[in-house]
Amino acid sequence: MEEKRDILDKLLGYLNTTQAKLADSIGCKRYRITDIKRSKHGVFPADVAIGVVKQHPEISYDWLTGDSDQMFSEGVENHKNMNPYYNAFTIQGGIATGFGDENAMTPDGYMAVPGIKPSPEIQFFQVKGDSMIDPINPAKSIPEGAWVAIAEINTNEPDWGHIYAIMTLDGPIVKIVMPSDKGEDYIKVVSQNGEKYPPRHLHKSEIVGNIRMVVGVVDVRPL
Repeated sequence: MEEKRDILDKLLGYLNTTQAKLADSIGCKRYRITDIKRSKHGVFPADVAIGVVKQHPEISYDWLTGDSDQMFSEGVENHKNMNPYYNAFTIQGGIATGFGDENAMTPDGYMAVPGIKPSPEIQFFQVKGDSMIDPINPAKSIPEGAWVAIAEINTNEPDWGHIYAIMTLDGPIVKIVMPSDKGEDYIKVVSQNGEKYPPRHLHKSEIVGNIRMVVGVVDVRPL
């Protein structure tokens, strides 16, 4: 019989995360996870277990609550070597509308892409619009319908010249990020289709949450 007190450690290892990040990702107080670690039996309370399963449907609720030795739900494959994708919302490569908080959604599926390291910090979203189509160098374009792999960055200053996904008050956008000549309270977001979409100086108050670096692109255009 599996030691119940190992459940939290195994979950953290599988997700490659910490107690604090796990709590934040499922929307519970951090002390709730600490209490699990310190408890005699080490099982998850029902509400915390539900939060975990909502974000990671491959994890067995009964395993979290100590009623099963099987970590993964029946019929759900181990997604440790894959990344989640979301169909419900798109990141705009043109006019920003739609999108939503992926932390509050169940993934529509998982994909494994050569060259993109599987990580719980990486999610795939589809791009809509033509602002990131480079008319001069099509090979560098992010066309409509392509999937972008995005990951949170652990710094307040972007890697200037790189492409980021940014949640703005108007919705999500994918742009090249550059320093703005309007001051430190702004960043300049640049489209690759510059003739159609001029650069924009985005005030930091217009940014919701952390910006996310685009770490890979999956072009799904037919050959």
